[in-house]
Amino acid sequence: FDDSIAYAATNLGLYKTYRRSDGTWADWEVLPQINEVNDLTGQVVTLYDPEVYSVLAHQGILWVGTGSGLASSGDYGNTWDVHRAFVPTSQAGQPDTYAYPNPFSPRLSFVIRFQYDLPAEGNVTLKIYDFAMDEVAVVVDNVLRLAGDNTEEWDGRRADGSPAATGVYYYVVERGGSGEAWGKFAVIQ
Repeated sequence: FDDSIAYAATNLGLYKTYRRSDGTWADWEVLPQINEVNDLTGQVVTLYDPEVYSVLAHQGILWVGTGSGLASSGDYGNTWDVHRAFVPTSQAGQPDTYAYPNPFSPRLSFVIRFQYDLPAEGNVTLKIYDFAMDEVAVVVDNVLRLAGDNTEEWDGRRADGSPAATGVYYYVVERGGSGEAWGKFAVIQ
């Protein structure tokens, strides 16, 4: 509860209702999918999983916990800040790239994220290959990204829209003038 607003965490999303001035409660409504737009890059960070495990309204901030991250809103769910824990690839001793969750199940995780370091601002292409090194999908193609840690997302679908089969996959992040970074992951259907 947050004063006259009540929130409910459910497996179908985050619901909200409010107490009207006559003391009755309005019908429950589901809040839209949680997205955050990066002001600098315009990239959208989405919490794809509709299941919300927890909700807390505290000191004017609404917090929600899902299987794909934590989000907070200072305006009753109209805009969001998405909070994810990840190992920074730009720190010394860390890999240039990795994929998570790994193994990846499109039925459970909705997307797989490719974390990578970009030493200097530049254009990025990310391609996925199957075990035979046949190209499966192009996640981003020659897109400008800022220097530092970056993330791209893939929904587990091949270029023709069909789901990727269970197996081991390789990916390459072509980082403009900074070289390539390779990684691998498993898909479990």
